[in-house]
Amino acid sequence: MIDEQHSIRTRRGDTFEIVELSNPTTGYKWTPAFDETRLELKAEKFQKSSESLGTEGKQKFTFLAKQRGRVVIQFVYKRPWEDLPLKHHDYEIIVD
Repeated sequence: MIDEQHSIRTRRGDTFEIVELSNPTTGYKWTPAFDETRLELKAEKFQKSSESLGTEGKQKFTFLAKQRGRVVIQFVYKRPWEDLPLKHHDYEIIVD
């Protein structure tokens, strides 16, 4: 089951960002799966929304579009020691 599905259009050689709300202090984090021949993960950063302990923030992923065509990035939000994700988001990337 997909909680959300999104579409992003970009050009070959360009970078784009995907931002997901995350709270790694609970053990949960977003993990992407994608075709690495078509996309490259250039950076991943977490930005807290406040200085309070246990607060949610933004997990930012920066990708490089390497080849033209369509590719899907499947994100799962889970703890590393658990089998089933809490959330699952798919992004269809269209590279011109």
